[in-house]
Amino acid sequence: CYGCFILGFPEETREEMQETIGFIRDSGLDYAKILLCQPLAGADLYKVYEQLGLLNSSSADSSTYFHTSFGSIHFSASELNDIREKAFQDFTRRRLTRMLEPGGLRRYLLPKIRGWEELKYFVRVGLAALRGA
Repeated sequence: CYGCFILGFPEETREEMQETIGFIRDSGLDYAKILLCQPLAGADLYKVYEQLGLLNSSSADSSTYFHTSFGSIHFSASELNDIREKAFQDFTRRRLTRMLEPGGLRRYLLPKIRGWEELKYFVRVGLAALRGA
């Protein structure tokens, strides 16, 4: 199972963010994509950033869903990037820990491997997780 989550909305509080991160960590998902909120020109959210004074025209070119250049009311861009990275690392560690528990491989991994391609994929993902990618 795969989940996609966005952190760092303009008015999101630390408590709200921690609730989302806790859900991601404890969800039992096989993979989670954790993104950072981005104000895209023309979107309603862009207007919110504009009204809150969070836009910086020089930031738009270097900002991505994985490494933002935009802060929020409660967090700087640097803090949001750190929170996202730590949340992904925590999720990955929890997932690997779950696999290494007694019976974990049999319960979580083996049912998903139906062939050579899936086995190669899981080895690549595991090695990337160990490297912190």
